[in-house]
Amino acid sequence: MAGGLAVLGTITVDGAYAHYALGIVLTALGCGIATPLLSEAIMNALPPERAGVGSGLQSLAREFGSALGIAVAGSLITATFTARLPASLGGGGDPPSTPAAALAAPGGEGAEPAIVQAFTDAIGHTMPVLAGLVTAAAVTLVRWFPRES
Repeated sequence: MAGGLAVLGTITVDGAYAHYALGIVLTALGCGIATPLLSEAIMNALPPERAGVGSGLQSLAREFGSALGIAVAGSLITATFTARLPASLGGGGDPPSTPAAALAAPGGEGAEPAIVQAFTDAIGHTMPVLAGLVTAAAVTLVRWFPRES
């Protein structure tokens, strides 16, 4: 998963779609491999009569992780995107926080290349951070996970 996020962090404005697709596929593959393994580990750690607790813990971890990941990624992308937008799009107030809003803002149509570049820069700065966080979480999990004797 971290590898896919790292690949996504290297996307450029004029990059090939195959590069983007590779990052998405690697990220999805990592998530698809990790999810059932972690689910099995949670369920096997508890006696059968506590399966409901394990299922609830699994759902909590998945939902909390998703919400936290979206919050962190969204905050980093938005902060970088708005910081890199042309000053003319701020209009003295809050700058637009999405590419669509930036394009719809007064002067946005003429600034399309700068808006696309700002968004690409935001992705390029955020994805390596997320890759590092995923790697740190994986290392922590591997070190913390009990070993079978």
